Amino acid sequence: MANIDMLTLYGPAALIVFITVWGLARILYLWKAEDVSVLTILKQKKTPAERLLSLTALLLDGYLLSRPFIPELDELAYAYPSPAPLVGLTITVIGLLIVVVCQFTMGKAWRIGVPSEKERSQKLIKEGLYAYSRNPIYVGVLLFVAGCFLTVPGPIPGISLLLTLWFLRAIIKREEAFMTASFGKDYDAYCHEVRRWL
Repeated sequence: MANIDMLTLYGPAALIVFITVWGLARILYLWKAEDVSVLTILKQKKTPAERLLSLTALLLDGYLLSRPFIPELDELAYAYPSPAPLVGLTITVIGLLIVVVCQFTMGKAWRIGVPSEKERSQKLIKEGLYAYSRNPIYVGVLLFVAGCFLTVPGPIPGISLLLTLWFLRAIIKREEAFMTASFGKDYDAYCHEVRRWL
């Protein structure tokens, strides 16, 4: 098997394992060292967009993690060889790096899900990548999924990309309502200065 084929087969799975381990470590650190519960989403009823985005992520991640162990899976999933697998992998890496950098920038303010009310550790983040995008983590997520589609073209990554974009738009609207209620005029001014995506 050629090196590029190996990267295409194992690269996305390795990146998913990396970001999962990284995310869990970050959640544990904030919980133990900073006394912050990041998993707001566990304390509330999930919206349909949050549920469907979770299912989309599980489908895509499950597919990419299974590919190295089930060689015929690509054929069953109607995937075809990528014309630019290294470009796709590079985009996935860039997407995940954006997510990691943004989590550091947010520090104790990072949450998964929208809290019912503003918490003490939350503040309006306008530094780093947040000076260029109000939602750089979601930009990173979209780059990751787009990179997966370029690495392993087929219906599962393609549909995942479209659904991720659709559901993130709904989630962002809910987050923006929370931010407006929590930070008022400061957030309104930030919205006038910085775009939602890029």
